[in-house]
Amino acid sequence: MATQAQSIEPSVVNASGGWIQNATVLVEWSLGEPAITTISNAENIVTQGFIQPHLEISGVDGLIPGEEITVYSNPARDHLLFKTNSTRIASLTVYDLLGRVVLKNAFVPNLDIRQLPGGVYFVSLLDAKSRLLTTFKIIKI
Repeated sequence: MATQAQSIEPSVVNASGGWIQNATVLVEWSLGEPAITTISNAENIVTQGFIQPHLEISGVDGLIPGEEITVYSNPARDHLLFKTNSTRIASLTVYDLLGRVVLKNAFVPNLDIRQLPGGVYFVSLLDAKSRLLTTFKIIKI
């Protein structure tokens, strides 16, 4: 299974900032930018005013080799976009950190998540017989 995220590396332009890392944690910070602005279209999303966390996707085997799915933007504010060559994805379920179902939907390439409060969620993609194909983590801002 190939799972990937946006292809551009997050970057920050600001007055000051930095990072520190040890064997178990990475801390990044920036100073400046008192306002946050998000600009997006069907292909891209740019959020100005804070450090963009690196995408972290955890996948569960299930897609057939050669099938791919790209999920972006993560973190997301309004919409989660899917690009896939799989024809087996029929529906999706979004779970909160307590395992509660917060959204069930037929699979669509542009999922509206505005109704979800900010937080961490797990998205499971299912086939037509409700068998799990893959699960990954998203961050809603």
